Amino acid sequence: MAKCKACKADIWFVKTEALKIMPFDTEPSETGSYKIIEGNPRVASYVHEKNRHLEPILYSPHWSSCPHADRFRQQPVERPRYLAFALCPQCGRRYTEVLSDSRCGDCLNDGDRVVQLVEAKLEAREKEGER
Repeated sequence: MAKCKACKADIWFVKTEALKIMPFDTEPSETGSYKIIEGNPRVASYVHEKNRHLEPILYSPHWSSCPHADRFRQQPVERPRYLAFALCPQCGRRYTEVLSDSRCGDCLNDGDRVVQLVEAKLEAREKEGER
């Protein structure tokens, strides 16, 4: 049995059906939504609302009762929502930069098609700008 680092309550770390580790209160809860299957290791199984009346003992994730649960929530990572154009350091062609790619499609062995489509769109935009 473990203790919550924030509120010092007794908790279990239990593996869910999705193979993730989740903290649970050790005492059953009237508002619980998980069935804990005893064994080595314990496994937590989500029980849908319709079927909760069939399970006599249900447990709640500890974050539903911990007054300091916000300390442990991970902040979402903000990702850019735009595409940038860059020059490939290997061949010098313009390409669409997506997240961490740092080379054009040719140099990444993706073939000419993607680079040619991007270049064609850029040329079309440049021609429209000249008009």
